[in-house]
Amino acid sequence: MTKRENLLSDLREIQQNEYRLENQEKLMEYGNLMLEYIGDPDPELRDILIYRTFYHWILEKEYFNENQLLEILKIAQDKNHLFYKIGNKNDDTIFTRAFSVLLIALILAYHRENTFINQNLFLEVKDNLLKYYKNEKDLRGYTEKNGWADGISHAADAFDELIACEEGSREIYLEVLEVIKKMLGNEKHIFKEEEDERITNIVFRMIKDNLLAETELINWLESFAEFQKPDTNREKRTARINLKNLSRSLYFRLLHSEVKSKPRLKETLIRSEKKLNSFIRN
Repeated sequence: MTKRENLLSDLREIQQNEYRLENQEKLMEYGNLMLEYIGDPDPELRDILIYRTFYHWILEKEYFNENQLLEILKIAQDKNHLFYKIGNKNDDTIFTRAFSVLLIALILAYHRENTFINQNLFLEVKDNLLKYYKNEKDLRGYTEKNGWADGISHAADAFDELIACEEGSREIYLEVLEVIKKMLGNEKHIFKEEEDERITNIVFRMIKDNLLAETELINWLESFAEFQKPDTNREKRTARINLKNLSRSLYFRLLHSEVKSKPRLKETLIRSEKKLNSFIRN
C-alpha cells in the first residue's frame, strides 16, 4: 500500500479504537503524516479521520506535549499549509488552508486551558490569522464533490479561540472586528452555510466577556451603513446581504442568551438591519 493508504487504514483503526494510540512513540510520526495530508480532497481522510484524530489527541487525550504542539503550530502556519497557494479559487488547495486554520483553532483552545504559547508567538499567530482572512479568495463552504472547505468559518473558530486567550487586548479585538467586516463586505460572495453564525460567536464573546466597551461595538455596527440600501451595484448588494445576516444572527443570539439586556446594542442591531434590509421602507 502507499503511504496515504496506510495512513487511511491506520486512522480508521485508531478511530474504531476510540482514538487510543497504543504505541506513543509513533505519535509524531502520525502527526507529521496527518499534516502532510491535512488538505486531502477525500473528505473521509481530511475531515472524518485527520481532523477528528487531531481533535481527540490535542483536546481530549492530550497526547501531544507542549513542544510537539509548538512544532505542529509552526508547520500549520507555513507556506505549505495556512498559506498554501493563497489567492487560488475554486480548486482543491482550499482544503489545505481551511483545515490548517482549523488545526490552529484546536491548538489555541488547548493553550487557553494550558498556557504554553509565549506573547511573541501569540502575536505571530494573530497576525497570520488576520493575514489569512484578508487574503483568502476561495469563500466556498460546502462543495458537492469533496465536502466541506469552509475556510471562512474555520478561521472564525480560530479567531473565537484567539480572543478568548488571556493574551488578548483591545487592539487585537478591534483588528479582528475590522477583518470580519472586510470579509463580510467582500462584494463577491454571499455566504450561505451559516458562516454568519460562526462569525457571530466572535462578536458575542466580546459582548459576553466585556472585552470591548459597548460604544466601540455600537460604532462598529453603525459602520455597516456604508453598504445600506439602495444598492448602487451588485457588489454592494452582496456586501449588504452578508452584513444584514450578521446583524440578525447577533441580535437573536443576544435575545436567546443570558447576557444582560444590552438595550442600546439591540437597538443598534435593529437599526442596522433596517438600513440593510431593502424590503423595509423608511
